[in-house]
Amino acid sequence: MDFAEEKVGKIFKFLLLFYIVLIPFGQLARFDIKVLNFTIPFIFYDLVAVALFVTHFFCRTKLKVNKQMFYFFLVALFSFLVNIRFVFDQHTINSTLYLLRLASWGAIYSAASYVIGKNLIKSDNLTKYLYYSIFVACLFGFFQYIFVPDLRFLIKFGWDDHLNRLAGFYFDPTYIGFLSIFGFFLLFFIYRENLNPKNIFLFCSFFLIVLLLTYSRASYLAFIASSVYFFASLYNKRLINFFTIFTLASIFVFFLFSFSRFEGEGVRLGRVASIYQRLENYSQTLTIIKDYPLFGVGFNNMCRVRLEYFGGNADSNACSGADSSILFVWATMGIIGLILFANLIYVLFWSKNSSLFVKTIFIVIFVHSIFSNSFFYSLFVGIFMIIFAITADLRHKINNKLFF
Repeated sequence: MDFAEEKVGKIFKFLLLFYIVLIPFGQLARFDIKVLNFTIPFIFYDLVAVALFVTHFFCRTKLKVNKQMFYFFLVALFSFLVNIRFVFDQHTINSTLYLLRLASWGAIYSAASYVIGKNLIKSDNLTKYLYYSIFVACLFGFFQYIFVPDLRFLIKFGWDDHLNRLAGFYFDPTYIGFLSIFGFFLLFFIYRENLNPKNIFLFCSFFLIVLLLTYSRASYLAFIASSVYFFASLYNKRLINFFTIFTLASIFVFFLFSFSRFEGEGVRLGRVASIYQRLENYSQTLTIIKDYPLFGVGFNNMCRVRLEYFGGNADSNACSGADSSILFVWATMGIIGLILFANLIYVLFWSKNSSLFVKTIFIVIFVHSIFSNSFFYSLFVGIFMIIFAITADLRHKINNKLFF
């Protein structure tokens, strides 16, 4: 490795590790800056992704992305340009930043592949760093649940008013629930050479407790669907027995929690208010799709159009998204973007080279994304990109088709 490559490698390594360190802090890694009458959102992990993209450009390092990612970005750019309003306002700024974020995600995968390929970080070590960070994120959530169970004050900042639910620094039980599932399966990936239930029971239990305390039904469904697929595919009697006992215990605890007497609508698993809200969101998104079927409203011009159609609060964190990743892509990029998105997801998660671990994560995120915009939650996309780089490297080194 010559001096220039060594320097680039050190920059990539520092930025990747910094990105991983930011995972536990969730929305605390975000702040807004007022410039004239505009608000510029600064999200540290997005800035790291952009820094990786810029480093590729200025250091003339080839950006390693597959063609499906590139085509998807081109359609996103086209939909943005077709629907651009030649008015410099807050919505134009936000849409441009969303597009920049989309372009930078591929740089995370490319940088992770680079540092692993140059042996600057071993794949197993990078996996462990990722796991430790997710564990700390869930631990922060556990402390929040104990010491600050009432998050209703966050409604002033555009977040939902959660009470007696574990949300951590993500301020949303749905997303910390997803992270706990990811940590759960990452344990099996780390201990793949010695899949002994004794090695993982304690930490599996921790992630399960975190998941249950979120009272997130979307996360529960994602966990059940992915667990059934994962353990059924292992062909390991000890682990299947472990899973059976673990599942029965989980069902018992689930019903225990379902009769919770804690204060707050959110802890009642039979609540219907959130179902009606989600159905209303689906209905609004489908109305927008009906009027913009081919190229959508532009990536990501969702907030402007939603306000024009239905009114609402522009400062809400839900304004720019949809409660379904599939509907979000269709509404912002049209049917062409949706087809390319489906092809991209197939290549990344479900092609013949995809491992059991990657397919399991796909089931988690697919089920989860039916009820939230999980596929486009920025920090999670970065985690996926790192995992893809790790599994691609290990696939060439270890003959273990179950995991690689």
